[in-house]
Amino acid sequence: ARTGDDEEDASSQRETGGGSLERIYSSTPPELRLHLAPPNANAASPLRVFVVLDPLGKDAQRLPPLIRMMQEELNAEISLVLRPQRLVARPLGGYYRASAVAPAPPGGLAALGHWTGGAPLLRMELPPRRGQLLSAQLLAPEAWLCSPVESGGADLDSLPADAPSGSVGAKVKVHYVLEALFLEGFAEEVIAAGAHWQQYGRPAAGRQLALVPLGGSSTSAGADSVVVKSGYFQLRQSPGLYRLSLRSQNQEQLLRPSGLVQLTDLAGRGSSLEARVGQVQGVAALQHSDHPAPNEASESFEGIGGDPYVCNETLHIFSVASGLRYERLLRIMMLSVRTTTKCPLRFWLVENFLSPSFRRLLPGVAKSVGFAVSRVTYKWPAWLRPQTQKQRVIWAYKILFLDVFFPAQVKKVLFIDADQIVRADVRELWDTDLHGRVYGMVPFCGSGPPASLASNIWKSLSGNGGADDLRNPETAGFRFWEQGFWKGHLRGQMYYHISALFIVNLEAFRSTGAGDTLREVYQSLTGDPNSLANLDQDLPNYVQQT
Repeated sequence: ARTGDDEEDASSQRETGGGSLERIYSSTPPELRLHLAPPNANAASPLRVFVVLDPLGKDAQRLPPLIRMMQEELNAEISLVLRPQRLVARPLGGYYRASAVAPAPPGGLAALGHWTGGAPLLRMELPPRRGQLLSAQLLAPEAWLCSPVESGGADLDSLPADAPSGSVGAKVKVHYVLEALFLEGFAEEVIAAGAHWQQYGRPAAGRQLALVPLGGSSTSAGADSVVVKSGYFQLRQSPGLYRLSLRSQNQEQLLRPSGLVQLTDLAGRGSSLEARVGQVQGVAALQHSDHPAPNEASESFEGIGGDPYVCNETLHIFSVASGLRYERLLRIMMLSVRTTTKCPLRFWLVENFLSPSFRRLLPGVAKSVGFAVSRVTYKWPAWLRPQTQKQRVIWAYKILFLDVFFPAQVKKVLFIDADQIVRADVRELWDTDLHGRVYGMVPFCGSGPPASLASNIWKSLSGNGGADDLRNPETAGFRFWEQGFWKGHLRGQMYYHISALFIVNLEAFRSTGAGDTLREVYQSLTGDPNSLANLDQDLPNYVQQT
């Protein structure tokens, strides 16, 4: 409650603030300001909006559609001031257009069944730019998982900006669909004593939660997730009604939520869920009747193919590719693994970057070659510093979310870069004894301590004990691990590893919180935009002794 004096002070502050904004607007040169009157002069204007905008800033293309919407829909009065900033780099690297999605009708799931949900066609006509390549990217609401399903065969990562009019590539039509909604939340540990909950006040890290459809089981990757160190978890499913289920081998139950989880909000704001996990004193260690344990047998992610008389264990291969060129290389890599490996195979691909044509080809390729395939994704958490360049985003997805990408049943995964050809049975790598460590990675030749295996190999090949004899002097400037920061960090006692081929013990990775460590160090180092030049390699090499 406010007193009369409080109201007068607040009114005075508002007038002072408004007067200050008025003075800024009126003192701006006429060529750098714009006034938009309310479109309905006969109606009251509930808002007066002052906007200060750098015309070449990164938000300069995104804000005008919002300003226009506020003026047209809310009858707002707009005062716009342009404040150009000194340029230190090329300001704009893309073109942007906005399209408003029709709101979902009221009435919940029943109304959604008759809702088309389409957005109006968005058209962009771009001037030709000689020698430039463009990429198409949809910036959707945070809670949406959207994917392109048709592009007319165009490579959305490599669109020529100088294609002649009427030629292939001069006109590209892309159709996107909303595939699923993300559900985010936080889980904490509690003890239930009768009707009362005693909170520990600590996150339920390491627990595995799943969204199970009514009358079914969660058989799709992404329907279950691991709770990370902060208590944060993330799930995804298509709109509908679900049960949140706890996978636990301990005497624990899911105490909250006790009812159904509704994924029906398509407004783009996202849903946040509070989960509580703990033990009920004096109650048998069974799942709550409202949350039966998922059928583990129906949720196995087994591979197919191979020779059952030689190997029955499924090998899980993880890879990432973006663009038609790398997708061709990915198909070659898959075929080479299948040709040389006798075990059943299941490939895991990050679906964020796959083209529409590759998505259509993938089931047929898997069936004809003889392997199983699953697509995984993870919404970039809002609390984690984002990357803006697509290549760095791909690198980040390759290394930052290994603990939450895969279902709980997957205990180990082997990463193989899309541009490699496999010429031996990868079971040899799969069976490598990691001695309890989370990674098995390949070191660069010549890195590591002087008495290392790599150094001994150099000596045996040279024949006279000189480890440097076989090193090409012309590559000295490119061996960055022997100079600068990395020379001091490795101190000649640690290897610098390449990230093109590595194996991950997911059980150890999850139990030790390695994913949380990687994300924490990433968040700390990326405060400097010049750090982690080779993100997918630099990060695990930096924390290898943590």
